[in-house]
Amino acid sequence: MTRKDEILAFVEQADENIILELYNKAYKKLEELNSKVDKYSIYLSLIILLFFISSNLQIDTLQIGPVSIKNTSIVTTILPLLYFVFIFNILIMVMHKSELYFAVKLLGERIYNSDYKLSNLHDFQNNFINRISLPFSYSSFGKEIIMKNDGILGCLFGVIVTLPTLFVMIAIFIIGGFMLKDLWSLYYGTLIGKISFWGCIWGVLFAFFIIRYWIKFLDGEKLNI
Repeated sequence: MTRKDEILAFVEQADENIILELYNKAYKKLEELNSKVDKYSIYLSLIILLFFISSNLQIDTLQIGPVSIKNTSIVTTILPLLYFVFIFNILIMVMHKSELYFAVKLLGERIYNSDYKLSNLHDFQNNFINRISLPFSYSSFGKEIIMKNDGILGCLFGVIVTLPTLFVMIAIFIIGGFMLKDLWSLYYGTLIGKISFWGCIWGVLFAFFIIRYWIKFLDGEKLNI
């Protein structure tokens, strides 16, 4: 049974109050995940900044607010592990967010009596009820603009808007590879370096496993992210 079939079966059998309760819970979780993804993205940017500062500047002490770190090589060694931990967490949250987003839209059909066409449940083009009822998300807003059919000019604009996202995705892999290279060549001789390096490798392999499992678990079912 697909997620859509499961929700529709639930809607047909459950009481209106139960449906509304489930909708509110899913909506609240979706709001929380949107906020967490934004915060984790900021943290990820700070980790990248700190990594390049600590690895390129020859300083004896790194002052971060009230915290003073004398051995900056320890910071440079630990940051790659934190980098992959945050990426892994963002990946998991985005996967769960896609399910919540789809569930909230489908439950909203029953609650708000919206004129949904079921095919549109898989589109990025939310109707007006969707836009005013769903929590704001930069990813959903961006995709709604990009996927809008406005001919050649619209496609060109979509490509221009998509390029920064594409560059960010590529940069994530490049920065991760650079961190692993730095760990291997400069810090692998230390115990912390070994732990950090193999922790990063484990995180990458586990992330690929999760993605592979997620694709298999979806079994062709489309969900919005």
